[in-house]
Amino acid sequence: MKRNFFIMIVILLIAACNGNSDNNDEQRSITVLPFQSPCFTMEQTLCLVAKTGASDQTNMIANEIIGFEHLWGYTYDITVIVKDITPPSADGSNKSFTLKSVDNKSEDEVGTIYEITNVELLDRTITKEDSVYFFIGKEFSCENLDLCESLLGMNNSGGIVDIQFEYIGDGEISLKSWM
Repeated sequence: MKRNFFIMIVILLIAACNGNSDNNDEQRSITVLPFQSPCFTMEQTLCLVAKTGASDQTNMIANEIIGFEHLWGYTYDITVIVKDITPPSADGSNKSFTLKSVDNKSEDEVGTIYEITNVELLDRTITKEDSVYFFIGKEFSCENLDLCESLLGMNNSGGIVDIQFEYIGDGEISLKSWM
């Protein structure tokens, strides 16, 4: 009797574990736009801007998509596996994303303008290291040094600005204007 009870418990535990392994997995098709935008997790970071389905509504993806590398200037149609994270990660994320496939990748034309609106200028929003400028960790070039230096001077002011970057090819961007 004890042996049968023990076997029944083991079978139930195995079934419960196997039953939960993929129940929370979801496959999603996502269009990742050719630029990133500031968002907050534990600190200011750049998030992917994405659309799902036929809607024009965009969503920010703060989580890394495991196996996916985004380049500015490229729009991607991808399929991801979404899993629930229990308990949520330290930044509050309760989903993980893993790339299943890149279904389409198309490059914008050189000269395409990306307008990033309502950018809060915090301590690492615009930085410069060894004459190289960065927008929240993303390197950008400067054709007009006065323009770049004036934006750098505003950094960590808490001000809100709109920034335009121009796509210059190969995943690279250049500061076009800010206001």
